[in-house]
Amino acid sequence: MENKRTIKIDRRIPKAILIGLLLGWLTVFIVEHYGKISYIADTSELMAKEKRRKQKSQQQYNELLKRKLSGEQLSILEEATFKAMRSKQPEENNFSFNVEIPNDSPLSSIYLDTPFDSRIRISGKGFVVRDVSSSYGKFNEYSNKFSHYLNATIKDFEYVLIFTIGYTILIILILFIRIDFK
Repeated sequence: MENKRTIKIDRRIPKAILIGLLLGWLTVFIVEHYGKISYIADTSELMAKEKRRKQKSQQQYNELLKRKLSGEQLSILEEATFKAMRSKQPEENNFSFNVEIPNDSPLSSIYLDTPFDSRIRISGKGFVVRDVSSSYGKFNEYSNKFSHYLNATIKDFEYVLIFTIGYTILIILILFIRIDFK
């Protein structure tokens, strides 16, 4: 006959693993709340307006320049406009990095940068700059953010496992090691 060996597992060990998993998931979920929200605004309409403004400004400048070169006398207001445009001419030809984006500009995408260096892309459809930049905005309602925190927790699942192992070891140590002081 064969000798059968039985392995006995204390009932507290599976409970400790389950509690450790729950605490690990909860810890990562809470830490995800400290992530940073950033966004990219859809500036195509804004850039088209700026391009039309520059073209109109260039046409007006060229018209005033032709009149001045032909010897026509400009009014005081036209002369001041011409001088102001002449001084801005080098600036107009360069790309400007300082653009103010209106609060009603639509968003193309929103990002949640987690404390664990993950980046979650969120669709910006239906949101405008004001919704994200203001604490009273539509995006900053917790019901909108909750699903994104869940997605971030799932993406950072390796950290859930790390915390689970740590909590499980801690719980097992507390359950099985007794220190008696005499």
